[in-house]
Amino acid sequence: MKHRRNEKKSGREGLRIQERVGYCTDCGRSVDCLDGFLNGVIFGDGRLRCFPCDEKNKEKDDPM
Repeated sequence: MKHRRNEKKSGREGLRIQERVGYCTDCGRSVDCLDGFLNGVIFGDGRLRCFPCDEKNKEKDDPM
């Protein structure tokens, strides 16, 4: 798990939490969870896909 410091809009400093969940089954790019939000799509069979690949292949598979 990575902790990244950044400036929030209020001007206060905060921590951002980034954790690698896995890798895209199409292109191999890492799929991370950033502050509790998955930066990709998980399918019912456990496969992960990054958002760019999901946009390209939306009609091929249905996620969970």
